[in-house]
Amino acid sequence: MREVPVEEHEHLHVQRQGLRRVWARVARNGFISSRTLVRGWGSTACLGFLSLFPLALRVLTPLAYGRFVKRLNRAFLPEPKTEFTFMRDDAASRDATTGLMQGFTIQEQAECVNAVLGPAGLHKGHARLVVILGHGSTSLNNPYESAYCCGACGGHTGAPNARLFALIANRSEVREALRAKGIVIPEDTWFLGGYHDTCNEDIQFFDVDLLPETHHGDLMRVHESLDKARMLSAHERSRRFASADRDSSPELSLRHVQERAEHIGEPRPEYGHCTNAVTFVGRREVTKGLFMDRRAFLVSYDATKDPTNEALGRVLGAVIPVCGGINLEYYFSTVDVEAYGSGTKLPHNITGLVGVMNGYQGDLRPGLPVQTVEIHEPVRILFVVETTPKRLMSTILASPELTEFVCNKWIRMATMDPEDGHVEVYRDGVFEKLEGDEVPLPVAPSSRAWYQGKMDHLALARIDPRAAA
Repeated sequence: MREVPVEEHEHLHVQRQGLRRVWARVARNGFISSRTLVRGWGSTACLGFLSLFPLALRVLTPLAYGRFVKRLNRAFLPEPKTEFTFMRDDAASRDATTGLMQGFTIQEQAECVNAVLGPAGLHKGHARLVVILGHGSTSLNNPYESAYCCGACGGHTGAPNARLFALIANRSEVREALRAKGIVIPEDTWFLGGYHDTCNEDIQFFDVDLLPETHHGDLMRVHESLDKARMLSAHERSRRFASADRDSSPELSLRHVQERAEHIGEPRPEYGHCTNAVTFVGRREVTKGLFMDRRAFLVSYDATKDPTNEALGRVLGAVIPVCGGINLEYYFSTVDVEAYGSGTKLPHNITGLVGVMNGYQGDLRPGLPVQTVEIHEPVRILFVVETTPKRLMSTILASPELTEFVCNKWIRMATMDPEDGHVEVYRDGVFEKLEGDEVPLPVAPSSRAWYQGKMDHLALARIDPRAAA
């Protein structure tokens, strides 16, 4: 599929391309001139002094400078309104340049939506406004930026996926095809795609102009909830940063993480997936009210609506390679940061746009730097799946890739029975029921009350606003 400007904004697209070409020509000429004898001397004497001012602003006030640059870009590089070309009839049309298939048929679109809503148990009763957020990360001077983006998207952001999903799910033809699969979406439900930057906590929505006027009030309430959530998320993240104020408010914590994302000298813009230890595949009500210290991947799956295990196969086929791969990346980079990781970021140079190496010579460094994994606890990830051992193993053994992950002990597995909640742990080829006295979880009135002033890993806790502080 392609992202193209809408017809009435075609002139802005042409104008933007022209301005980008001019700027690219100026930048390249400046790059070449700085390496010549005469022009290099002149540019060093004149432009070198002038570059001191933006450099000082970038270091001393990174957030203000970043916002100023973005305003300049908006002023001089107009952003055209765009749309996705994703429709295809039953004919197998291919792009003449790439040879790739163009777009999706109605049936393929319905399969895409079903692959997300079906396993999660979202078959009916959807809200009036359903927000689909892709995630990614944006930071400066950071060759490891892709490690903070979406593992399921090959190190890119999930923004295009979220936008496309919402556009597809709003089509009446797709909803009609979903009815045959048992997914009934109310007529007044609207899907809205967006993007969450996990470094600076910014949230952006796409195609808001297509939103019906009847749903504008719902969007305002979503904005209010997300604004509160991203401040609380920034506050919780900041407890891990040594440079953050331990007693700051959520508002100041949000400003702190936004400044980190814009700082050219920041070696730890975010810790990303660091500290990951567990993936829970099940219904969200099971983990509701638990403080899990940002160490868990939470994957929605409802075993009570999946009698054939088809949805389970789809879910595990995605989350085990992605979450297991992320965990192994952090695991090996932590146990030997010099051999499997990449040592410290500080002497790294980007080499050939394919990797980094120390200084100007040496081998390409294969893993993550110490600044990314320094607070990580090297444990192989535990998958807790809300199903029975028989259903789980039949799904695992049906896939050679999943069999390799489980049987070669790259990950650990356990099941939680959907009926009574008892846990069985997979050890040496068999499931053993988890025995022993249950230790009651500590209770806190809020997540903030539990983690306030602490930097180390924290135990599970149950959050109950009615509890005493």
